[in-house]
Amino acid sequence: MLTLSRVWVLRHRLTFVVTILLLLVAGGYLFWTQQQVKLRRVSPQQPTNVALTIQFQPDALVFRGASYYFVAKNQTNGEPLTVHGWADSAATLARLKAIRRAQTWRIKGQQIGILPATNFNQFDAASYWAHRGVTKSIKIDQVTRQQNVPATLLTWFQNGWHLQRTRLIRYCDRLPGALRVYALGLLPGTRAAEAVQELQGMKQLGLLHLFSISGLHVALLLTAVEWLCVHLRIQREHWEWGLLLGLPGYFILAGGGSGVLRACLMRGLQLGGRKLRVKMSGLDAWAGALIVGLLLNPGLLFDLGSQLSYGLSLGLILLVRETTWWRQIGLTLLGLPSLLNGIFQWHLLTLLANMVLVPLFPVVMLPVTLVGVFSFTWLPGLSSSCAWLLGTMDVGLAKVAALPGNVTFGKPWWWVSWLWLGLSWWLFSRPPQQRQRWLIGLLASYGVVYGLIHFPIQGEVAYFDVGQGDSILLREPFNRRISLIDTGGRLALPQSRWVPATPPSYGAVQTTINYLRSLGIDHVDDLYLTHHDADHIGDLPAVLRELRVTRILVPVGMENRARLATLNQGKSLSGGRASHQIRQSRAPSCAPSV
Repeated sequence: MLTLSRVWVLRHRLTFVVTILLLLVAGGYLFWTQQQVKLRRVSPQQPTNVALTIQFQPDALVFRGASYYFVAKNQTNGEPLTVHGWADSAATLARLKAIRRAQTWRIKGQQIGILPATNFNQFDAASYWAHRGVTKSIKIDQVTRQQNVPATLLTWFQNGWHLQRTRLIRYCDRLPGALRVYALGLLPGTRAAEAVQELQGMKQLGLLHLFSISGLHVALLLTAVEWLCVHLRIQREHWEWGLLLGLPGYFILAGGGSGVLRACLMRGLQLGGRKLRVKMSGLDAWAGALIVGLLLNPGLLFDLGSQLSYGLSLGLILLVRETTWWRQIGLTLLGLPSLLNGIFQWHLLTLLANMVLVPLFPVVMLPVTLVGVFSFTWLPGLSSSCAWLLGTMDVGLAKVAALPGNVTFGKPWWWVSWLWLGLSWWLFSRPPQQRQRWLIGLLASYGVVYGLIHFPIQGEVAYFDVGQGDSILLREPFNRRISLIDTGGRLALPQSRWVPATPPSYGAVQTTINYLRSLGIDHVDDLYLTHHDADHIGDLPAVLRELRVTRILVPVGMENRARLATLNQGKSLSGGRASHQIRQSRAPSCAPSV
């Protein structure tokens, strides 16, 4: 509506008619794609046996222990699918990791719809994948035929870049320590299993946009290539054409995320405009990148990463004439509604951390990562030093993030988030001398919403869907007392020695803890553990690490178990926030009915 109103103000009838026609065409296309997605949906509760032929690129394979998954296409109808499998031996796992060519597999397995979020404010996998045209998941029981996809004139370019990305991923997988996490995130644009623990400080300080979430590193690498070509005295016309033709390949090499797509499209549109002698401003390039991004992924702006990538880059373009201080305030205000809707918390040191670390990223963090990657084969000692330096930096960031100032705000109402976003832009339309008064008013509105979230007039009893097991929340009006009965959990089955070790993962992070944070709750007064089965208390380490727990109440005799004694002493929760007492309870050993 804002766009149409601005076009109407131009008082140019032809422009308005063309705009309406383009909107109708684009809207019709998006409506048609949405209907196709709806027609392909199947039940997420009732699996069916299938036999089909799928095709995928080697860099799509993602491994976690002995399991693997990837996105493939049904060769019959071109439908995208998520595919999951399990390597039954070390030889099978090694053979999968050695794949370097596009594959065609004939498989037998079970097909099921992707399960939507079953708890409030939980990540909705069904919606996420539906935006990308994926509605089904396949669990492989047997691969009956496996062969390389024959190379053709139309596919050699794409397959070649996917091959290079596969080699880059496997190479970065061998890097030591924190260097592995940084290299995988910044170069091929994939996520290491250790990233959650390694980058915890960055996440809490709101600095994850330094990675591919914003495409910042893409712009830096392209600028470095331009600088190198200029100093090698390569003619501008030649290297500009080379860069323009190479951007699609680099898009594949860097992982094809939303931030990478935006950065590559913006640079490509600016280079293309220069070749066509068409003036292409940064704002024009941003708008073109947004249009293409929406056509490729209609749900683009529902993702937190895309919101930050497009929102912060727009802020940098429109606030370019502001002072450094006002620019940082503007970027913070523009990103804050998305962050509060996505992770429900914000650190008071975020503004300072951005002002210090964003300038250091292109001169310290990215160069150290590149030096560590390129020196690994010939100078492993130098590579280890780079890993140590990055790891030390992460430890320092984690200590800074642990300082007082992390505010569990909660999830604001959607219309409030849009209002904040509009008011933030309106603030910068005022003269600088008038902004301070309006800024205080805007911050006061955050305080009012904070109070409404944290002091509800009604209590609540919530039953979490944790699969097999139990977890129940009880909170009194105005959050006077927060109680949690059990944490949920999964039974950890013993693994063979050949299975690569993976960091532990806890379902409570996505269910119980996520919901509590969306309510602005960062503590639990009473945590009741009904009995010691893993499906009831298996996620206890995550709850103690992420939330402040005042008391843990257990049935008589359970407090003497070695596992609880270790938790109480804090020995198994390095870096946790637990501060609690374990007390006996004469309550029954099962969760009460409410």
